[in-house]
Amino acid sequence: MLPNYGGSSLGNLEGRDASLISMLNDHGIREALTELESEQRDVLVALHYCRLTVAEAAVQLGIPADSVTHRALAALRTLRRLLDQRSAGQNLP
Repeated sequence: MLPNYGGSSLGNLEGRDASLISMLNDHGIREALTELESEQRDVLVALHYCRLTVAEAAVQLGIPADSVTHRALAALRTLRRLLDQRSAGQNLP
């Protein structure tokens, strides 16, 4: 089962690896992840946080492996856009 986070499946990161939590908070990734659609967030968490393979994530999420791949790519594009927007907003004079 995937962890629960922010009303979805990112999981409660408290009590987990402190360096991971710090990195997620420092770079705004944790907040940006909450802005993703739950289906995209679930896939990213499965692949990158839980370190599942595409096949394992597909079984865990109950979706085809191709859907895992497509959702992961869409999620990464959205996450990059969100983080770029935040970065640009912080660099304003």
